[in-house]
Amino acid sequence: MKLLSCADKLANIRDIINDHERQGESFWNTFNATRDDQAWYYNSMILSIAFGDELITDMPAFKEFKKCVEGIFGNLKSDPLGHMFDTIITQNI
Repeated sequence: MKLLSCADKLANIRDIINDHERQGESFWNTFNATRDDQAWYYNSMILSIAFGDELITDMPAFKEFKKCVEGIFGNLKSDPLGHMFDTIITQNI
């Protein structure tokens, strides 16, 4: 189930990247949530997908999703939860 969720989020973040490249920073005004809220959401999805019984952190879809999120929002390691993320990923690999 996590792989399906990851694939859905990957498609969404790819659309965000493409739209952002076409429209620039004004693109963020199309959302009800701020850019920071979007960053929090997608980083939370990385954590949610990475943690738990279904270990998909070594799957190409998860790696691509994480790469896309970091590409548009920056690396999660700069976030206060970055240490938690590193711990989760290390334990799940």
